[in-house]
Amino acid sequence: MYELDCDAAVVELLARLAAPRTVDEVCSVHPVRLDRFGIVLRIHYGPGDDHEDIRLRLPGVANHPDELAVQLDALLVEACMYPGPVRDGDA
Repeated sequence: MYELDCDAAVVELLARLAAPRTVDEVCSVHPVRLDRFGIVLRIHYGPGDDHEDIRLRLPGVANHPDELAVQLDALLVEACMYPGPVRDGDA
């Protein structure tokens, strides 16, 4: 398991796949864990410590660091194609 330090734009892109309760309630999203099966994002809502951890499964298992890079790239491509949630007032 690895500690993550990701670019904010990458985390925002991955958050599209997390399907949080509602986008308007999200205050911040932070990567928490990464392993050979996926990445865990912590989504914070409103003031206080209201949060949830959401696991995004990689398209395949990564048994080697090179495979992890390929699987993360595939997950990012999927996130780019995902339309993302609709904010209140956008509909």
